[in-house]
Amino acid sequence: MSYQRMTLVERMDIFRLLYVERLKPSAIAAALNREPSSITRELEKGVDAGMYNPIAAEVRRLEAGRNQRPRLKMTDEAWNTVKPQLEHR
Repeated sequence: MSYQRMTLVERMDIFRLLYVERLKPSAIAAALNREPSSITRELEKGVDAGMYNPIAAEVRRLEAGRNQRPRLKMTDEAWNTVKPQLEHR
């Protein structure tokens, strides 16, 4: 299974399942078809004022994405320049 970021809808579901239905992380994971460790990490990251807050977790995710630098796009021309230098080392 490849990793996919948690969506806001899933975060809202986690909140509902945790506080309304009072399910444990493993049961939440089964309901959302996620790994239990993903739910546990999400609960740890999304804490705001001692409770899981799906909106705060989503804001943190959006801010974290903004802080990342764009990845270098390697063109064929650039690769042909860099490759011999890497091989030389």
